Amino acid sequence: MKGRGIHFEDKLGLFQENKAYYLFLLIALVALIGISPLFTPTGVGRFFLTLVLIVTLLTGVLVISRHRINRIISLVSGLLMVISATIHDFFHPLGLFSLIAYIAGIVFFLHVSLVLIYDIFSYRRKVVVGLLYGAISVYLLIGISFAFGYSLVEIIHPESFKGIFKELGLTSLFSSMLYFSFITLTTLGYGDITPLTRQAIVLSYLEAIGGQMYLTILVPRLVGMYLAQGVD
Repeated sequence: MKGRGIHFEDKLGLFQENKAYYLFLLIALVALIGISPLFTPTGVGRFFLTLVLIVTLLTGVLVISRHRINRIISLVSGLLMVISATIHDFFHPLGLFSLIAYIAGIVFFLHVSLVLIYDIFSYRRKVVVGLLYGAISVYLLIGISFAFGYSLVEIIHPESFKGIFKELGLTSLFSSMLYFSFITLTTLGYGDITPLTRQAIVLSYLEAIGGQMYLTILVPRLVGMYLAQGVD
């Protein structure tokens, strides 16, 4: 059994150089974008979103914890994001705290995604399944980072988007922008939410271009290397 366990770990590569954290991060991100928007932004839904953000913060820090400076940046920005969002939601609903939360969210998710991209595509050993989980996580991180960016634009420049869901109990600003972000990232373009200001328009086409470049250049290269090597 022990020999099989070692063979399993080596085969998938999940436990080589903390690659299992890539899978944990992917699960946390799926919960953030796929489950939390289903809850209303009050009561239990608000608590669940805060919990998911904390789990995502911890997994994100663990993924890039090999370098001290990266660990510090992700930890500080992540804590600032969670604390500011909690203060805004539960104690003091001022625009200042939401502004800080969105700025910190951009720094955290963008920083984790950039470090993860570098770690994945500078990896010189055998490509393992864990790296593929990391590549999927990067794609989700890009969408979440832009969602924070869109939310920040809407706060600084109100009415930057047409069609944001504002009904009480339906969704929050971030959930609307998360939806718009992934619709833009995947270039579906339903048109139910439309950018109106220059800042929103620029962010939208930058995300669409970046998402397609990532899917058509970087991911196929990684998958091709994995398939070419095979699984021993």
